[in-house]
Amino acid sequence: MIVDVQRAGPCTGQATRVGSGDIMQAKWGSHGDYQVIALSPWSAQEMYDFTLRAFNLSERYRVPTMVMSEEAVGHLRRTYPFPKR
Repeated sequence: MIVDVQRAGPCTGQATRVGSGDIMQAKWGSHGDYQVIALSPWSAQEMYDFTLRAFNLSERYRVPTMVMSEEAVGHLRRTYPFPKR
């Protein structure tokens, strides 16, 4: 599984602006001879849920799965009560 949280980048002079170029490259950047699984969460809850889903998809289909998000989601904070085992 690959996790990527990107932004526009400091070299562009827009260090705090969101960017989704990596998401577009991951989804549509291949030659078409293989399928790509790329999940793109837009909230802290989706980031948690999609990370679990990505592990399951990778194991099921035996391919790398990408969780790709933008800078705005990377700065979110949230606490989660994990169930006790």
